[in-house]
Amino acid sequence: MDNFYRVVIKEGRHPIIELLTDQFVPKDTSMEPMKDGHKCMILTGPNMGGKTSYSRQVALISIMAQLGSFVPAQSATLYPFDGIFTRMGAQDDVM
Repeated sequence: MDNFYRVVIKEGRHPIIELLTDQFVPKDTSMEPMKDGHKCMILTGPNMGGKTSYSRQVALISIMAQLGSFVPAQSATLYPFDGIFTRMGAQDDVM
């Protein structure tokens, strides 16, 4: 398994939501390629369970890291992304 394609974020924080509330809980992310080489993560959970915030947090941390900016996490190991594609719910109203 190639370690080049690892995404490991320890105690990642969403930089915008953290400004809006003091009750935000930092979240860990660990994504590694499967043995067959596929790279995929499926987020499931109840409505209003934080799936959108979590996926946007990972995307923002990835973009900020590639820009050489401060990364809102205890630590982050990321590979270079060439694109970030998402499809959130049609009724989501997240900043």
